Amino acid sequence: MDRLTVFDSITPANRIYASKRILTIASRLDVTGRYATVDELPANMGDTLNLRRYQEWPEVTAPMSEYLNPESFIPTYEDFQVTVEPYGQSIRLTSKIADMHQDPVGKIQADRAAQSAARTAMKVDFNALKAGTNVSFGGTGTTRLTVNGAITNNLLKGTLRQLENDGATPITRRLAAGPNVATEPVPEGFVMFGHVNHLADLENLDGWVPVHKYAQANSADPGEKGAVEGFRCILNRDAPVFLAAATSVSSTAFLSNKGNPSGASYPDVYPLIAIGQDAWSRVPLKGKNAIVPIVLNPGHPSIGDVMGRFGAVSWWAYFAAVITNQAWIHRVEVAATAL
Repeated sequence: MDRLTVFDSITPANRIYASKRILTIASRLDVTGRYATVDELPANMGDTLNLRRYQEWPEVTAPMSEYLNPESFIPTYEDFQVTVEPYGQSIRLTSKIADMHQDPVGKIQADRAAQSAARTAMKVDFNALKAGTNVSFGGTGTTRLTVNGAITNNLLKGTLRQLENDGATPITRRLAAGPNVATEPVPEGFVMFGHVNHLADLENLDGWVPVHKYAQANSADPGEKGAVEGFRCILNRDAPVFLAAATSVSSTAFLSNKGNPSGASYPDVYPLIAIGQDAWSRVPLKGKNAIVPIVLNPGHPSIGDVMGRFGAVSWWAYFAAVITNQAWIHRVEVAATAL
């Protein structure tokens, strides 16, 4: 369907409206991307981003001499390369739908396109974030295969301790929802992403504060359920799950294949991914290189469709995500208690 990569069938005004509508919906749903460092891909510069992170200065251990300047040092840095990849999706419309259906199908499907784009972007993010090198395990587990416990206060305390010892900065800003690249302040704290199946265990932790008890409840993101041990917990159905991965344990106590087991089964392993400010980078669903929405209405004959019977609603975009500071991301792999 290469012929769908143009806007031939909608006016410029409607094209702008569709673009902003899709961007606004997608950026509101795309909660992972709101906590990434923005690194947009420049136009006509290939498909690879080159990122550089400068290391902290060493601490001063002795006072300066009265007669000598302190010795200078060479700044150190780490370079990262990430190659962006194209993603997209399309559905077909027919002239019969356009002429006879009582619902505004084009508008409805444009909203669905936005949801698809946001979920795709989050999948790209999670694939990068779940590969971090700092990890701890639930219960007495020492590997993913041996996970045998749900999330606990002590696991979260240990995660917070490690992040702070490694110099991770609590998050104080995020990308604002909307089509423009801009940030907005948020209450200081670390953010933790996880699957919706974590919620029951999180709610049972000591000190759990649900969103409706926040001092600034309107600062919560879509999917944010509450806070505990210094972490704001954002849960999403698209967060990663390693299905039936704890193969050294067979139990009815934990979810398996995302459901309550009918008999002894291997538990799923659910990562909770804690991040600090500026821990990772992503080409965002915003700005110049954002989603390209494509609406082709039926009624426009072409060589492949001489009667003009078919149209489509589509989107495409380039996404990439990369961890730029492994020490500022920590993954906790746990089971989820069966209810």
